[in-house]
Amino acid sequence: MAAQHRAHQRFNEAEALYRSVLEKRPNHLPALLGLGTCARQHGDRLVALTWFRKAAAAHPNHPQPLLETATEHHAQGQVDEAEILYRSVLKISPNHLTAMLSLGTCARQRGDFPRHLRGVTLLQLPILCIHSRWWTLR
Repeated sequence: MAAQHRAHQRFNEAEALYRSVLEKRPNHLPALLGLGTCARQHGDRLVALTWFRKAAAAHPNHPQPLLETATEHHAQGQVDEAEILYRSVLKISPNHLTAMLSLGTCARQRGDFPRHLRGVTLLQLPILCIHSRWWTLR
């Protein structure tokens, strides 16, 4: 229900439901991520980052909280922090496409795409080549 409220931009209702879930289950992953997403959609990046960090601390082996935390750092121009977190996502989930593409974006922002290729497995290389080609076509 909270996700539906959020999808329809009824953030106050969504936040209230997420908070009620957290009262009963303080580490509930969807509620933690949902509150972070609501804060992000409100434009409150620091609050979003706080919720995503809480989710990552409560669920260190789940890639989504790390990815959301990385995305917030990246959005705030903190590329080094974002890159570290994207690489953490890949340690948990080696073929996580969003993390790979986001690392490519970090490297492209630095003007150093070959740097991103260090440590990439042969299975990941075709995906990254497609991404690289896609960016050159833009």
